[in-house]
Amino acid sequence: MGDLEKLLRNDGTIESLDLSSTAMEVKAVEKLVKALAINTTLESLDLSNNYFADLGAIALAQALEKNKTLKILNLDECNIGDRGAKALAEAFERNTTLKSLSLNDNVIGYAGVQALEKAFNESTTLISLDLNGNEKGKTLHKKQGQEPNLPSTIIALKKSKSDKILDTTSLKNFR
Repeated sequence: MGDLEKLLRNDGTIESLDLSSTAMEVKAVEKLVKALAINTTLESLDLSNNYFADLGAIALAQALEKNKTLKILNLDECNIGDRGAKALAEAFERNTTLKSLSLNDNVIGYAGVQALEKAFNESTTLISLDLNGNEKGKTLHKKQGQEPNLPSTIIALKKSKSDKILDTTSLKNFR
């Protein structure tokens, strides 16, 4: 039995699932969404390099509102635009576990980036949001202990040997 089938059965052994580059379209995402809504063990999901676009992202957003275990979600190169980005942003209001979301190299425009940025700043759990390769895209990261409703700074995560946060940019400069 494959990992996806195990996830669909909520068998409790799957903590990480890589479905990247599997030509997943909206129908497959809809099946996955049903599993995510009831799953109690999956913490990391990689759906990068699939072509489910806004409809798939909207379906995933609905699952994120119910899922209580997912911490890391990779949606790089999935052709997600503003509609999908806005749905994901709205899901952050109800999701209490997601810590990292990667949306590199999608087709998210200014409105979608703005919605995600606002949701990121208001989220009490999301600490990393990667929007590189989109309009105005950057990697955003919160410092430990940073209050989620303080819009004064956005932390740009820059890789270093110790993976420390190296500098900040003001919100005004980000826009």
